[in-house]
Amino acid sequence: MFIVGQGIGALVFSILSDKFGRRPFLLLSHSVTAGVGVALAFSPNIQAFTSMKLINGVFQQGIVVTSCTMWLELFPRRRRMDIVFIQSISWCACLLMLTLVAYILRYNTWRTLQLVLSSASIVVVLQIIFQDESLRWLIANKKDDKAIQILYKASRFNCVDVSNVIPQVTAFTETTGDAPKPDTNKIPTVIHVSRYTVLDAVKSMFMLKISIIVWLSWLVDSLTYFSLYLTSSSLADDFYLNFLLNSVAEVPTAPLYWLISKRLGRRKFFMIFHIVSGVCLLLATALKLLAVGVAASSGATALAFVGKIGNAACFASMFTYVPELYPTNIRTVGLGGGSTAARIGAAISPFTSLLASAISWLPGTIFGVGCLIIAGLVMMLPESQGRELPETVEDIQSWPKKPNTCTSMPAT
Repeated sequence: MFIVGQGIGALVFSILSDKFGRRPFLLLSHSVTAGVGVALAFSPNIQAFTSMKLINGVFQQGIVVTSCTMWLELFPRRRRMDIVFIQSISWCACLLMLTLVAYILRYNTWRTLQLVLSSASIVVVLQIIFQDESLRWLIANKKDDKAIQILYKASRFNCVDVSNVIPQVTAFTETTGDAPKPDTNKIPTVIHVSRYTVLDAVKSMFMLKISIIVWLSWLVDSLTYFSLYLTSSSLADDFYLNFLLNSVAEVPTAPLYWLISKRLGRRKFFMIFHIVSGVCLLLATALKLLAVGVAASSGATALAFVGKIGNAACFASMFTYVPELYPTNIRTVGLGGGSTAARIGAAISPFTSLLASAISWLPGTIFGVGCLIIAGLVMMLPESQGRELPETVEDIQSWPKKPNTCTSMPAT
C-alpha cells in the first residue's frame, strides 16, 4: 500500500508542481510526511497503519519528484554533476545511518524506531524559512516579479551587482519589499516559452519515444533493485547485516556516476552499467543453477553483489538524467511518470521470492535479460551531458544538431 501511494503521489504531484510551482508542494509534502510519520507510531490497529502508509507513500513521492527537479533547476550545468554527487552520497549515508539506528534500537518496539526516523522531517522548518521557488519555473511561467525578488535577495546575500546576474526577463512594473526598482535598460527581453500540458510528454513521436524508454527503464531498474533487496538472504544470515551489505553496495554509485558520466556522458554510463548489471546477474544465476560447492556459492554471491552495484547506479542516477530530458513546464511530469513506472516494478518485487521458490533460476534471468534490453534502448535517448536544461521540446530535438559545449565551459 505504501508503494501504491508512491505511484499515486508521483503522478499527482508531478502534474501539480509543473502547473502551480515546486515550492508549495515540496513544503506540503514534507509537512504531511512528518505528521503522518509520527501518527504511524501510534497506530491502534493494522487497518489504521495501512491507511496511513498509503498516505505516507503519496506525500513521500511529493518530496522526491519536486526536490529532484528543484536540485537541477537551481544550479548551472557545470555544477549539476557536483550536486548529484552530493545527493547520492547523502542517500548512501542515510542508508548506513538507518542500519545503525535500527541496530541500536533493536530491543525497542517498532513504534520507537518510527518516531526516531520521523524526527528527521524537522528539516521542513528550515525549508519553510529558506526555500525559494525555482527561478526557471517562475521565468518559464511569466512570474517575473517573483523571480526578480529572488534575484535581488541572492545578490544582496552574495554582495554582487544584480545587473550582472539578473536573467533575461520580460517587462515588469516594480518589485515588492525593500528591493529597489531595477534599471530596465540593463535587462534585455526574452520570448517566453509556450505553456505545455501533461499530454505534451507523449504528444509527438519524439517525446513519446523518450517517455516509453524512460518508463521501461525505471520499471526494470526498480523491479531489479527492490527484488535484490528482498531476496538478499544469501548474503548473510543476520537481518541487519543483510541490509548493511545492500546499503554498502550503493556507496560506489556516487563516485562512479560522477567520474564516468563526466567523461563519457549520461547515455553511455547507463548503457555500460545496465550491461554490467545484466551480465553479472545472469552469470550469478547460471552459477547457482549449474555449479555446487562453497566456491560456486561465494562466486554467485560476489557476482550478484556487483550486479547490485550496477543496478543501484542506474536506478539512483535516473533521478538526474530523466529531468534533463524534459522541458521546464513538463519536467516534473516526466520525472513523475518514470517514478510511477518504478512503483509498478517495486509493487511486483515482493512476489519475486514466490517465483524463486517455484523456479529458482527465473527471477535472476528476468532481471539480467531486462537490464540488457534496457542497455540497448537507452542508446536511443538524446545525450544531455553539457547541455543547458531545455525550456522547449525543440531545444531537446536540436541537441544532435548543436555541438556539445561541456568541455568548453570554464570550471568556475
